[in-house]
Amino acid sequence: MLCFVAPKLKIYFFPLDSSLEAFAGSFVGESGYVDGPAAKSLFNRPQSLSICDNGAVFVADTRNLAIRKISKFLPTVTTIAGGSSRKPGFAGDTARFSSEFSLACSCGSLLIADCGNRLIREIQIDDPKSCDSSDSAVSGDFSSFTWIFFLSIGFKTPAFC
Repeated sequence: MLCFVAPKLKIYFFPLDSSLEAFAGSFVGESGYVDGPAAKSLFNRPQSLSICDNGAVFVADTRNLAIRKISKFLPTVTTIAGGSSRKPGFAGDTARFSSEFSLACSCGSLLIADCGNRLIREIQIDDPKSCDSSDSAVSGDFSSFTWIFFLSIGFKTPAFC
């Protein structure tokens, strides 16, 4: 079993019977917004992590207003939604998040509680074009990135495990 920890700028993982190892993000305390190899990627206040069944890790990068994916095999960081303004859009490439959002992976979907915009959103991640067991980035049709409710809600995500 692995635990993931996301303090401020970097994401760590560790097996319960082992020591802490850096997994993605800045290794010198630098914040930013860079996709690519996990060791060279930059985050700014990753707040929430969720792991889907195929091992991909999804991160709520709150100060960058983005949802990022870390691939399972060759650790690579890719932005799958958001990344700019706080006004809510509803398609994946135009989706906008507030600075308060969390996520959870369940039953082939990534659920996003976007508290500042008072929305719960869903991305279907069981689509083989968007989240498979390979090292590929998320791609494909994001029309399944939809508005579900209009209310304020958040997922409670523990800091460890």
